[in-house]
Amino acid sequence: MRIIQNRPETVPVLLREAPGYPVPDHTEAVLTSSVPTDCDPGEWNADGAVLLRNGDRPVLAAVIERQSDRDTEKRHGWSAHLTTLYRRLECPTVLIVLCPDEATARWCAHPIESGLGSEDMRDIRVILIGGTSHTGKSTAARALAERLGFSHATTDHLARHPGRPWRTADREVPPHVAEHYGTLPPDELIGSVLAHYERQWPRISAIVAEHATGEGPGLVLEGSALWPTRVAGLTTPRTGAVWFTASDDLLRERMYTGSGHAAATPRERHLIDVFLARTLRFQELMRAEVERLHLAELPVDGSRTAGETADAVLSAVSDQPTVGRTRTPRT
Repeated sequence: MRIIQNRPETVPVLLREAPGYPVPDHTEAVLTSSVPTDCDPGEWNADGAVLLRNGDRPVLAAVIERQSDRDTEKRHGWSAHLTTLYRRLECPTVLIVLCPDEATARWCAHPIESGLGSEDMRDIRVILIGGTSHTGKSTAARALAERLGFSHATTDHLARHPGRPWRTADREVPPHVAEHYGTLPPDELIGSVLAHYERQWPRISAIVAEHATGEGPGLVLEGSALWPTRVAGLTTPRTGAVWFTASDDLLRERMYTGSGHAAATPRERHLIDVFLARTLRFQELMRAEVERLHLAELPVDGSRTAGETADAVLSAVSDQPTVGRTRTPRT
């Protein structure tokens, strides 16, 4: 690593002699920032980076990583280094991993299945993650945004609507929320939330368009308000979408655990059960629209890590001919 830092012109030699990479014509090799993202999250900083220039024009950037042994979590960051450096320097990027032995080198050379190699994915600017409550949208969206150097937002913060009807460490259930879930029948609860999401749509579509065509960071936007019928009608470029789904048992388990259902009062348990029933019915309706429109669905079962879920999202959105639609229709 120190040799490269002192003599960056070593990088094109390594590329030619080791993997036989076709190094472009260049006039100089200089060190460039090894912090590829604007927000500078420490865990995604590369060990080094070298830029080859032909005159004033960048022609190739190389991310340099030291890897002493197998480290799956660190490996997940390599695609982030390449993608964000590509966006910053607007030239092809390659990864060089310095290993102490052949076994580690073979492990590092194994392909990373993330979808980032496709032409469609390389220029994507907006990723939409829909789904009902408790499917893991927020966790996956944060991990994905951090990996890509994108902004992260949730539709939950765009407008107010009666939220989850259970106490937390810093919040009691507001009276209007308890009344909402305690008095409205199931069909009216569904109608109320869908009408709320419909009112949000003009703002959501404007946010998507702004990030899809703008100059700043890309966006990972998640939330239940990303209703399939509306998203499928988007014509914004460089935008992909996927909807998370989960089994009824998993949603019940997560909701009961998160709400403290076992220790709640009978009245509190009733409100939680009503919210669960609305959640399950919402997913049933949403899933029917996803299937009808041949949109991308990602079933979650709790077995994936946040990084693995982010990989699955990238794979789902990387080859969509239009927003949210898979190339192979459902049968």
